[in-house]
Amino acid sequence: MPADALDFAVLRRLDVNAEIDSAGAVLPGATIGRALIKARAKDGRVTLTIDELDIDGGSVTGEIRFDGTSNTAALDVSLEGSHIDFDVLAGFEQEPDKHTVGLGDFTVTAHTSGDSQKALVKNFTPSVEARLDSITLGEGRSLDEVSIKVSTDSPGSDIRFDMSGTLSDHGKADSHAVAFNITTSPVTDWLANQSFVIQGSADIGEFHIQMRSEVDRPVTHFEPILEVIAEGESFGGD
Repeated sequence: MPADALDFAVLRRLDVNAEIDSAGAVLPGATIGRALIKARAKDGRVTLTIDELDIDGGSVTGEIRFDGTSNTAALDVSLEGSHIDFDVLAGFEQEPDKHTVGLGDFTVTAHTSGDSQKALVKNFTPSVEARLDSITLGEGRSLDEVSIKVSTDSPGSDIRFDMSGTLSDHGKADSHAVAFNITTSPVTDWLANQSFVIQGSADIGEFHIQMRSEVDRPVTHFEPILEVIAEGESFGGD
């Protein structure tokens, strides 16, 4: 990835003020309702503001800001979505026999800064959170009240995926609390074609599962190490 300094001279000369105000549109896979989006570029600063964006009954708002006024650029992203029908966006509503996701909300925040593409990627710190009413798994099972988060604590730190919910078997009127977490090496290790580590754990009812694996790049070796603990007993394997 290029480490050369970025040049924003052209961006600093721009003076743009634009606005999209639409009553609605039909796109492949989604129906867009009311949309009010504003874009402003002046003196090296670019701001994209989503005041209103209706998608299949849900709504998205937020702002994306880019600052190129100096040799060190900065990017900030903040988006929120509410009552989003993820099935419609994914096309699942046309395949009722497949797994379905249903309605949910999400928030996305991210920040980065740097004087090159390499630095911008290295300093990228995203956080994505989603809350879903239910994920249908088939055969009378579902994962309900789902919470998902993908984040990294600081530039260059590990990427963490957390997910929790209630696993329900409607045929047996049975349910278990479930929680998963997976941590991987920083994205810079992936991009640098270095080996990386994946590790995580899961709690499903009385079962606790732990996993760790180091993956070579290019991927020529993947050997997970698993440990399952149930009611105080431990079972190791690979």
